[in-house]
Amino acid sequence: MTRTLLMLYLAVLLLPLPAFADVNSDFSNGGGTLFSNTSGTNYFLQMGNPGSGTGGSALGQVTGAAGLNCGGLLPACNGNVSWITPSTSKAGIDNVVLGFNHSTQLGAGGQFTIFEQGGNHGGIVFLGTFTNAAWTYVGTCTVSGCAAGQYYQWELTGHVSGIFYVNHQQMNVTGATIILSTQKFTGADPFKNGTGNILFSNGDTALPSVAPEPGTWAFLGTGLVGIGFLAKRRYLAQPQG
Repeated sequence: MTRTLLMLYLAVLLLPLPAFADVNSDFSNGGGTLFSNTSGTNYFLQMGNPGSGTGGSALGQVTGAAGLNCGGLLPACNGNVSWITPSTSKAGIDNVVLGFNHSTQLGAGGQFTIFEQGGNHGGIVFLGTFTNAAWTYVGTCTVSGCAAGQYYQWELTGHVSGIFYVNHQQMNVTGATIILSTQKFTGADPFKNGTGNILFSNGDTALPSVAPEPGTWAFLGTGLVGIGFLAKRRYLAQPQG
C-alpha cells in the first residue's frame, strides 16, 4: 500500500508539468514604425497588423517560454509584436503632444498580438487586449523646442490580458506588462500634430504565471481520478487482515 501511495504522489507531481508554461515568460522586440492615427475625433496608435501578423516590431529574444525561446545563445527569433491601442479622444492626446511631460490614459480595448514562426509553434503565440494603457511623453525637449542634448521620445505602457499558446496548450494570462518606447528624436517635433509615424526603438512584454484553460484542468482532473481509482482497486485486491 505504501508503494502504491508513493506512486500516486509522484504521478500527481508529474502530471501538471506539460500543461504549464514557464513562469514569467518574457518577449523583447525592437525596430519597426509606430503609426499614430486619427479617426474622426478619436485617436489610436498602431504597430503592424495584429490581425494578420504582418509588419510590427521584430522579436529579439524570448525567454521562459519553453520551446518558444529564441535569441541570445539560441537560434535567432523569427516573429513580431503588433498592436492597436484603444481609441481615445484626440483632445486628450493633444495634452501629450502639445503640453509635454503629460500622460494620456488610453483605457481598455484594442488588440495586442505576438507572432512567432519556428520552435514548437507557428503563428499566434499570444493574443490579447489592453486592460489599461498610457501614452506618455518621456523626452526632454519642451514646447519651445530642443536645446543641445535634448530629444523627443514617447512611451507606451500598460497591461494586457488574453490567451498564451505554448506547448500545444492554451493558457489564460491576466495582467501581462508591456513597456514600449519610440526612438529619440531631435530637430522638429516629429509628433507635433499627433498624427504620422514614428520610428520604434524597443519594447518588452512580460507574461506572469499562467493557468491552463478549463479543458486542461478537466484533463488533469480525469487523470488524478483515474490514478486514485487504480490505487483503490489494488488496495482492495490485497489480502486483508
